[in-house]
Amino acid sequence: MVSVAQGKARLVLLLLLEPALARAEGSPLGDTASALPGIVRVGVPGLGPRRVAVAGTAGYGMTESQGAGDGAHHRLGGTAAVGVAPISALELALRFDGRYDLHPDDGQGTHGAGVGDPRFIARFGAAASSSFRVGVEAAAWLPGKDAPSVAFDATTLDAKLLGAYAPEGGPVVGLAAGFRLDQSKNAAPDLARLRSGDRLALGLSDSSAVLAGLGVSYPLSSTELLGEVSADLLVGSKAPGLGKSPMRVDLGVRHHLSRSLALEVLGEVSPSGRPGLAPTDPLVPVEPRFSLMAGLRFRLPFDAEPEPAPGPTGPEQKTPEQKTPVAAAATTGSLRVVVLAEDGTGVPDATVTVKVGEEARPLENAGGTYSAKDLPVGPVAVSVTAEGFAPAEQSVNVTAAESAPTEIRLKALAPSGQLRGLIRSFAGKGISATIHVEPGDGEVKTDGQGAFTLDVPPGDYEVSIRAQGFKEQRRKVHVDENGVTVINAELFEGK
Repeated sequence: MVSVAQGKARLVLLLLLEPALARAEGSPLGDTASALPGIVRVGVPGLGPRRVAVAGTAGYGMTESQGAGDGAHHRLGGTAAVGVAPISALELALRFDGRYDLHPDDGQGTHGAGVGDPRFIARFGAAASSSFRVGVEAAAWLPGKDAPSVAFDATTLDAKLLGAYAPEGGPVVGLAAGFRLDQSKNAAPDLARLRSGDRLALGLSDSSAVLAGLGVSYPLSSTELLGEVSADLLVGSKAPGLGKSPMRVDLGVRHHLSRSLALEVLGEVSPSGRPGLAPTDPLVPVEPRFSLMAGLRFRLPFDAEPEPAPGPTGPEQKTPEQKTPVAAAATTGSLRVVVLAEDGTGVPDATVTVKVGEEARPLENAGGTYSAKDLPVGPVAVSVTAEGFAPAEQSVNVTAAESAPTEIRLKALAPSGQLRGLIRSFAGKGISATIHVEPGDGEVKTDGQGAFTLDVPPGDYEVSIRAQGFKEQRRKVHVDENGVTVINAELFEGK
């Protein structure tokens, strides 16, 4: 039996932790460099909402000297990917990997080379229970002999089984196992002509591989702590010992700046042994000894996130500490907006809308204060239009608590007028002429019939009309606000 004092202590602890837990639940597992949910390379299926996502990553890697007289090898790399989930169970991605390797002087000078490869990824998964996810993933990699070329006979295929333990608001543990049918050797250039540094950076393989990975994402408020171990265990007659297969250990942080945007920083170490780099040695992909990477992830959900299902409410299902009610975090709030001109005066007849998902909702106007209720908590886009002012859009944060109205200031549109006319010769034929307006730098050329139109602010101007083979004419004109002043001119031939 839990004592009353213990129950009160647990209640106080829960109240203290509730904001952090709510933030953790509001920040689901983020996306990897492939723009799909996962740890680093280990994907987690069936967890993200219907969405489109974009991911960009850049980083630096270093491999130590591989022999006497050799030095460190440096790599600058990056990835760009776009992912889409038309339904939560199906996820597709297109990813492009690029890198540039710089090698030390091997007696023939320093040298470098770039590689770029497209990859296509398809993932299908679903929830096996409230906490477990299972799925499958297939990927096709199309290496080329020279970036950005593609050698289709070198197409390499991955197939993986995915599993994950992903309780609500808790750490996510992901597991991946599969096989790679590797044909990338068919994209290799003439190996006899390569220098050792070039072989180190090729990334191609004479061997297929068994794929394995284990990763953890641990949420702390709006931040995920990431850890992962993965390996491509090479198999086949040309495979080196398992210790020389590509292996990686990753540690990193993924911070959710908002519901849509996340920043990720990763450090990676490869404990793999290094294969031989002689011209007759089999091709083996070599990971940098250590790498540091940073990237941005952006998600745009197709729908609003569903509200969490209510928990059990029957008295027979409650523990003693649960019988004390705890206020649930509010998921909706209200918004008030005041629209002002640049001089601070109110704009009473504006049209104000707020975008919620794909729907634009108008705000009610009550004496110059525009308001809406039952909006989802978080940032929303507010748009304002009013006659005589330039349209404006501003991001506003909706909170559950009552807050002061948000001010949005509009810029007045400059008043406008117009000059228009027809320039002809005395024979009545349209002339190709240049119309220049002073003060200011307004200038326009006539069309094939000699007609022109030029928008200018209201005021007094001197207009010069010039055409090759004709004498220049000058006119003084006045343009009214929102008015049209017409200039028709016939030019004399001559200089």
